[in-house]
Amino acid sequence: MRSSRRPLPGADNVTAVVYLAAFGLDEGESCASVQQPFPPSLLSSTSYPTSYDAPGAPQGPDLYISKERFRETFCADVPVDLAEVMFAAQRPLSVAALTETVTAAGWKSIPSWYLVSEHDNAIAPDAERFMADRMGATTKSIAGSHTAFISQPVAVAGFITEALTAALTHHRSMRVTDDLLDLAIATTGGQALWDSLCGLRIDISIGGPIWAMKGWPPEQTFDQILSVDTVSERVVFTPFTRPDQQMVFDGATDTVTMQTLDGQPVQTLSPARAGFKGMLRNSDWDAAHLGYFLGYACWNYFVTPFLFNYPGVAAREIEPWHEAGQTWRRLAVQFSPQVVTHNADQVFYFDSDGLQRRMDYIVEINGSTLVGHYTSRYKNFGGLAVATRRRVYRRNPDNTVNFNLPSITLDIRDVELIHHDEKAQP
Repeated sequence: MRSSRRPLPGADNVTAVVYLAAFGLDEGESCASVQQPFPPSLLSSTSYPTSYDAPGAPQGPDLYISKERFRETFCADVPVDLAEVMFAAQRPLSVAALTETVTAAGWKSIPSWYLVSEHDNAIAPDAERFMADRMGATTKSIAGSHTAFISQPVAVAGFITEALTAALTHHRSMRVTDDLLDLAIATTGGQALWDSLCGLRIDISIGGPIWAMKGWPPEQTFDQILSVDTVSERVVFTPFTRPDQQMVFDGATDTVTMQTLDGQPVQTLSPARAGFKGMLRNSDWDAAHLGYFLGYACWNYFVTPFLFNYPGVAAREIEPWHEAGQTWRRLAVQFSPQVVTHNADQVFYFDSDGLQRRMDYIVEINGSTLVGHYTSRYKNFGGLAVATRRRVYRRNPDNTVNFNLPSITLDIRDVELIHHDEKAQP
């Protein structure tokens, strides 16, 4: 997985993590807080504080497990004589280690494997399963204690070997550019070019039969100039729905504003997303609702694939897809709530050159419609490769697409790149 939200700190060379009955914490969690929803483990009643502070943690005593309860609590499946050695060699646990919160979650940025110890008395097995499920880890269970890696070394080594083999296979399948996202970014124009931009000005025509279903005249097309902010989620459509008005979509404030051409507000929809509550697939959209949909959609379309490196977005490569005699590599992309888009989990398809050819999503604000969105006819605009033809189709549950008639069409006539050292014209 590629994540710009929080890379694994100080470990850029780590490609996978294996958890053996371990804590897989999220940002802001502690070892204590993640266990609160679950029945307390035996460790909570068999550990005792020492009479001195833990090193580096004043007023934070060490905890240790008494000899009488050590084997039962920590390593019930190892021989008694080995448990006695483990007790004598135990490093007392600082209370601070249980209560301090983590600042980064490595499992969000790289693939993870988790081995649940079903007879663990140090961490509740239900808590382990919760952490494994949350991180989307490849998970297996073992009938062992917290130290099953000591009592059953062959089985645990086999699990680690499986993870290692899968990680190496995944790594070897990548291109020289390290991964699919890097290839897509390089093919689209490169990160250096994108970083030099502050906006795009796009001459576009948007059509399709869906607009009649949303209360607009049959054969309606929306011909306008899009001013796309490439740094923050903001788009201006000029003109919009009528020649004397423009529309401003601002994702950060969840606001759509209809304005006169000189910027005087006419109508505001805020909070915009909530304005779709209760609407159905055949519900009419006024100009503000239409603007919200087109605003966030077009911003996402024209900022991809660079968007996948923005805060709040994580991408990982999944199995390829075969269609029309071609094999397309795919990125599964997860968007956090801070990015306004169709839905949180989407899939993007790329050809052998790294150009996007399809994207799948669910339009939550329009009855959770399944969509297959195709991109083609790429042209170069100042070094940026842009798909000038987009067609949006209904997608079936089996991931096939109904190609009879596109519900939305987008045709791009021209794209102007606005650099940081330039000033966009009104």
